[in-house]
Amino acid sequence: NNLASGLSDRYSRTGRLADLEAARASYEKACQLGLESSPEEALRSSRNWGHWAFEREDWDEAVHAYGYGVQALEQLLQSQVGWIGQESRLRDASGLSPRLSFAHAARGRLREAVEAMEWGRARLLAEALEAERADLARLPALGRRQVYEHYRAAQARVAVLRSQLTQSQTPILASQSPPRT
Repeated sequence: NNLASGLSDRYSRTGRLADLEAARASYEKACQLGLESSPEEALRSSRNWGHWAFEREDWDEAVHAYGYGVQALEQLLQSQVGWIGQESRLRDASGLSPRLSFAHAARGRLREAVEAMEWGRARLLAEALEAERADLARLPALGRRQVYEHYRAAQARVAVLRSQLTQSQTPILASQSPPRT
């Protein structure tokens, strides 16, 4: 990552194509090795590479670079136990989803742009919901067992209703009569 950053800086100053290619290759290697051994470094390298490609308006390269960041972030979030660690990782990856989305849109790939944006939003929502569940699980230890039991009962009822909806062969509104004309 550091070598790639130095080479990209030198390319920005000199315009030497050899530096451009060497920086790309170094970023690629940093991302690949990072995914194998240090997802934090893969995320950092991906972000640096993606931002550099973004500045140069090389949208294909930006999509490629940010793709490593998505992989690294998924690895990191799966390995984090607590919300604080996950929140830190999400903060480290801020801007990844919108920039990836923009790069897809700039390439004329609108479906991928929407998917990238929605992936980021869904990831944030999933992590927030998980944090709330962890907070609710602490209620019995805080002397609020009855509140927790009410929550669990409501959660079980929602699960039953969802199950009934998915098993139903007829749509919910099919039982209603159509309006008379």
